[in-house]
Amino acid sequence: MSNVKITWYGTASLSVETETSGILIDPFLTLRGSENHSTMEDFKSFDTILLTHGHVDHLVSIPKIMKQNEESVVFCTETPAETLEKKGRSG
Repeated sequence: MSNVKITWYGTASLSVETETSGILIDPFLTLRGSENHSTMEDFKSFDTILLTHGHVDHLVSIPKIMKQNEESVVFCTETPAETLEKKGRSG
């Protein structure tokens, strides 16, 4: 069995990685006054992103993450997908 690495970035944000792949779940970047200290550097190597819910703190980060990794694919429900499409990013 492959080694699995789980990284918690704060709140609901985490990643699950194996030796060959990884998924980023509910990412968000640090907002002013936030105790979370995630940066774009933390998220640049992921090409699979899962949004479990459409809260703005997660949605606002997706276009920035996808800009640095054009190969990224986002999996989410219909409402967050519509919001991302309005911002010019679709998963």
